[in-house]
Amino acid sequence: MVPGKYQEQILRYIQEGEAQFVILTNLKEWFFYSKELTPKEVKPFSSIDFFKFMEEYEIIGNLRDYLERKELESIRYELDKRFLESLKTWVKMLSEVEFTVDEKRKLELIIGLINKFIFVQTLDDYGVIEVNWIKKLWSNQERMWQRKGNLRVLEKFFDKLDEWFYRYYDTELFNEKILQYIKKDPDNIDKLYRNLRIVLGLTYSQIPLGSVKGIMQYNFRYIDEDVLGKAYEIFLGEIRKEEGVYYTPKYITQYIAENTVGNVYDELLMEIKKKLEGERFDELKELVSKFISIRVLDPACGSGSFLIKAIRIINEKYNELNQLIEEHIKRYSNYKGSLKLSKGDGVKINQLTEIKRIIGPSSSRELIARILVRHIHGVDLDKRALEVAKVNIWLEAIKLAPKEFRYDRLPTETNYILPNLEMNLCNDDSLIGLPEEFTIKRLHDKHQIDLVELFNLRQKYLENPMNPKLVEGIEDIKRKIRNELDENFKEYLETNGISTQIVNQTMLFHWALEFWYVFFDEKGAFLPKDSQGFDIILGNPPYIENKRLDPLTKNYLQNCGTYRTAYKLFDYAVPFIERAFQLLNRGGRFGYIVTNKFTVTDYGIKIREILAKDTTIEQILDVSYLPVFKGTGTYPIILIFTKLEPSKDHEIIIAPKISSEDSVIQNKYRCIKTRQTSILKTPGYMFDISGNILLCEKIRSLNVVNLGKLQISVIGH
Repeated sequence: MVPGKYQEQILRYIQEGEAQFVILTNLKEWFFYSKELTPKEVKPFSSIDFFKFMEEYEIIGNLRDYLERKELESIRYELDKRFLESLKTWVKMLSEVEFTVDEKRKLELIIGLINKFIFVQTLDDYGVIEVNWIKKLWSNQERMWQRKGNLRVLEKFFDKLDEWFYRYYDTELFNEKILQYIKKDPDNIDKLYRNLRIVLGLTYSQIPLGSVKGIMQYNFRYIDEDVLGKAYEIFLGEIRKEEGVYYTPKYITQYIAENTVGNVYDELLMEIKKKLEGERFDELKELVSKFISIRVLDPACGSGSFLIKAIRIINEKYNELNQLIEEHIKRYSNYKGSLKLSKGDGVKINQLTEIKRIIGPSSSRELIARILVRHIHGVDLDKRALEVAKVNIWLEAIKLAPKEFRYDRLPTETNYILPNLEMNLCNDDSLIGLPEEFTIKRLHDKHQIDLVELFNLRQKYLENPMNPKLVEGIEDIKRKIRNELDENFKEYLETNGISTQIVNQTMLFHWALEFWYVFFDEKGAFLPKDSQGFDIILGNPPYIENKRLDPLTKNYLQNCGTYRTAYKLFDYAVPFIERAFQLLNRGGRFGYIVTNKFTVTDYGIKIREILAKDTTIEQILDVSYLPVFKGTGTYPIILIFTKLEPSKDHEIIIAPKISSEDSVIQNKYRCIKTRQTSILKTPGYMFDISGNILLCEKIRSLNVVNLGKLQISVIGH
């Protein structure tokens, strides 16, 4: 509470004066009061310390706008479990409206519409657009067009919304015109009008304690990729369970990202520091070129939670790299008692300035766009999941530099502020398509000129991610080749005695075409075999038991010749591990959360052999005792490896029976180290993650009698 000597003064200002807001401060602490929220009791609606105030105010740049935002924050609900309940209500209310499309498409449109408003409100809450944007737009259109009927109000509202956001932020979210899919009879339009007002939070009863909370009643400053991911899980839950897809908790995605993306970049930064200190600038330039060329893939990306963690880490590492270069430029800029720089220092500054140019633009907004296009790749068979991933990634880009994304600070010469993600996020089946060796040879022999043109267009887009025409040019070339490869795939199936019906039930994906730049150089020539592929692959692959696998898919995986791990009663996660192994370049880093069943079952012997012989297994964390995937009957582990043959003395870190989420978050868990060569000595390459490793090794060292083959299968705990 405020000291007594100020209470009367503040109350007088609030009750008698014309001021909407009153600020009380000793400069160290700031207290905010408003006419609306301080009618009788002298209590601040918000308080903040000076440095936090300056940080937030710098983004907004307008005191009244800032105070209005803080006032609204105080009456909004935090994003918590209630948000998910509200989301159920919003979908239910919009589902009461009659559409002209089938139920599957209707649900896509409804979720897309809600995501559109979440996107807008998030920008509002981050101070990127004017405060109370949705409410002001609705009120203006309602006031101007209400006499012409509810349909006209809705038409004007959506037209203004879509046009403004497409002009300023140009995302695919605002291409979809929802009204064209809705039946236009008056009763149905009136229902949409009423229900949309409730969903948005425009009705009086919702503020602040109504039974139905609208989108504007939530504080989206705290929204993250996990909120939309969980929403996706709830509303498409039935389909997700059929497909074996489950949402991964934040602490798991963060751990895997830090131990894959984070480790790769940290190792590079250490090398860069050495070259900087040694002034070996030619070698430094090569390392920086490698730094900006790291490619990250999630082959079952869902709503993008792993990719978001990767983006944050990469952005942080770019900041560290730029800071390192700047520090050395400043060091060489010291005149050292002379009136001018030495010739040698001037040359060094020029070399480092050129390296900074290679890293990217100084504008955070432009650099973030390049980071997305350079590094982030995802594939998913579920189009709805991929649309959520795009929203998450665009929002993350804005959150990383909200000040630079503010609408009144954007460049006037372009509408394209957020990059087109069509080239990097693909709606396809990661497991089904032509083998890489066939596709690579076909592209090299028949489409080398096309490959060179694809490289030229991509390079131009990397330099200017605000030109979507370049992506359209890339897609035109790929579409032509894709059709040809699809026909080749049918021939391939027939040659191998596999039913071609699978072509009609999935989305074929030819990796060497869609991500050609990880298989070829800019002249259309093959990259060396060890250099082909991605640098980092991470994620949570679908888990489906063999008995629940679609017969066509099962038959394809077992007979296509691509997956030697599709063995006996294999589960669907196993070929996803092998697919990742195939797509990694030599030295590439892998991190999955995956069912533990392959570690001991008979069907897992093939993938265990690959892992034991051809990878350096870094970590196996048994998280099956944690509620990672509640109620699913899966027992997950975190598996991290490097695609390199293991050294004879390499030790795997195994953490058995982790029982606390904090243990994962803080990297503090009981672990055992065991030599990877011990797996090679184990019948069937069994992975012991039970914590009895040292005991087993001791027993193996004793003089014991061999009782012959004994098959033990352990599933789960």
